[in-house]
Amino acid sequence: MESDNEHKASIQDLGNGIFNTDHTIRLQPNHVVVLTGHGETTREVAPVTEGPTVYVDAHYKGASARLAAGTYGIIDPQVGEDTISSVRVPAGWKVTLYDHQNLKGDTLQLTADTPYVGDTFNDRASSLKVERL
Repeated sequence: MESDNEHKASIQDLGNGIFNTDHTIRLQPNHVVVLTGHGETTREVAPVTEGPTVYVDAHYKGASARLAAGTYGIIDPQVGEDTISSVRVPAGWKVTLYDHQNLKGDTLQLTADTPYVGDTFNDRASSLKVERL
């Protein structure tokens, strides 16, 4: 039975930590999304409290999303695909932007705060990888 605040969405596991969904899933502070599959292990996705932050505008402005370590085949719906213009990268982290889905195409690796990703990569990221060094 669903509670009043429970919502269901279809989530497809594309492998390598990449998921596709037919709904936007937004986490509020201290909320958890529980992913379950048909007979598969339950996974909890907790709010991200540390890690790089991507922004839709240069100089860390506009919509943003903080990202945990992992691979992202489709950029956070709050930020959108082909919209990243700046990235805050804390010490000890690396962000690799890819200009195509599923970690393919040209790349840009970032290991420090980047107020503007440059004319050749602005608004081109369709997937990315976030790593702790």
